[in-house]
Amino acid sequence: MAVACAFSLGGCGHTRIEGDLAAQHVLVFDGRGRMRLPGNPDVRLPPDAAEVQVAALIDNWHSAFEEGEPRNLIIFIHGGLVGMRTGLGRVDQDLVRRVLDEGDRYPLFIVWQADLGPTYWDHLWNMRRGEPWRGVMGKTLTPFIFIADIGGAVVRAPINWATSLAGHLNAFPGFASPGMRDALAGHHELTLRHRVSPDTSIEVSILDDRRTLGEEMHYLATGLITVPFKMALLPLLDGIGTPAWNNMLRRTKMIFSEPFEEEIIMTAEEGRGALHLLARAISEESASARGEVEITLVGHSMGSIIANEFIRHYPDLHYRNIVYMAAACSIQDFRDTVVPYLVNAERSGREAQFYNLMLHPRAEVRERYIMIPPLGLDLVPRGALLAWIDDIFGSQTTPLERTMGRWHNIMRLWQFIPSEIRSRVHFKTFGVAAGEPISELTGFASVRRLFSNSEHREWLRENPQWHGDFSLMPWWNEEFWQPGVEGVPGRPEISTSVPAVRALRMNE
Repeated sequence: MAVACAFSLGGCGHTRIEGDLAAQHVLVFDGRGRMRLPGNPDVRLPPDAAEVQVAALIDNWHSAFEEGEPRNLIIFIHGGLVGMRTGLGRVDQDLVRRVLDEGDRYPLFIVWQADLGPTYWDHLWNMRRGEPWRGVMGKTLTPFIFIADIGGAVVRAPINWATSLAGHLNAFPGFASPGMRDALAGHHELTLRHRVSPDTSIEVSILDDRRTLGEEMHYLATGLITVPFKMALLPLLDGIGTPAWNNMLRRTKMIFSEPFEEEIIMTAEEGRGALHLLARAISEESASARGEVEITLVGHSMGSIIANEFIRHYPDLHYRNIVYMAAACSIQDFRDTVVPYLVNAERSGREAQFYNLMLHPRAEVRERYIMIPPLGLDLVPRGALLAWIDDIFGSQTTPLERTMGRWHNIMRLWQFIPSEIRSRVHFKTFGVAAGEPISELTGFASVRRLFSNSEHREWLRENPQWHGDFSLMPWWNEEFWQPGVEGVPGRPEISTSVPAVRALRMNE
């Protein structure tokens, strides 16, 4: 139960949005990549009705702008552990109005089925090696699949305990693992490069760690007290979370590649997948004479994986801004998809920028679940979702297969980005709040967060502390994407002396 509660943190309310708003700004996809009716996600849209839905959305988008104006579009794709109703519940009139007024872009929300329960049950009940088995054999394997999940996790437990402990040590005062030290060195080098040659380097910033020593020691103490509970629950987290993660990855592909009539054979016909209908309609609109089209893609967590699919299938669209927030896509996926797009944009003179928004490395490892007041004791292994993916759920064979949205990863591996596009790439890492977040469990699908230090409430509105906070931030506002100047991680301070500059230039 505790693990299920932890997974549900990304959840929200189940409020159903207004039908007219849904028709204008939301597309909904189920676990098989098929389009659903936004006003009632229980209703599956047949292909003809799905095309009508997309055509209506395109017409509403066009009519929102005066003739000849650039018809800018911002597409927001939420992350994993979010169901269709939860995703719909996060879209309301106020949010749409704020995006239109503050961002001057027409918002479109991609809602897809990615919550834990249906995803894991699909894995248990009928999904076998990426294909649905609908016969009796598939169902009879269910108990064996569950035993294999938990049994394998028990065998892997010592490995997961070690990797989890190694990651959490980085949250303790004065401690930095070799990987953390390499990341610090990478951050210092990028900062120096940008100061010396801003037109040919990656812009990077990290905001302050505002915690007090007392808060850090409280984090350490509460973690030590509950170590036995965390170690006991880690195999269950692995046993359920790893196959659920793999099935969610499958669903990010299914949106573009829909099966033929519920069969297991994937279609080779381009454009069969439901999200292809939208991408193709945007492409046709962009090629028309009705005005320029610029797209801003915003992907949160696993939404970045779908955004990569978007870019990979339709690289000719003009993605003026690509914004990834705590991206769960791998660095290799980014390298194979976004980097070529930016290179082509640079060579063709097209404006395109990439923003990688990340939690502070201390915030990533301190994220906690199922907290027991008043002492703030927590029972589930700590760490943001990306830390779980890297350390537990994933099956990486190279460092480039680790997640893109972790400061700890990208600061060590930024060299793969070609020098010709580095001025188009921006890394922003948010700060850590003073005042310990206090979790108050209000139900399996809803968690409210209060902050003991009200002085920083305004600062917290634009500095996510937990992985799920990014979807609550002003993600449509360009100022939110821009790297800041407050704080530099680690010591000593970056040197901009003449010898340092000469040494840097000699290494170019």
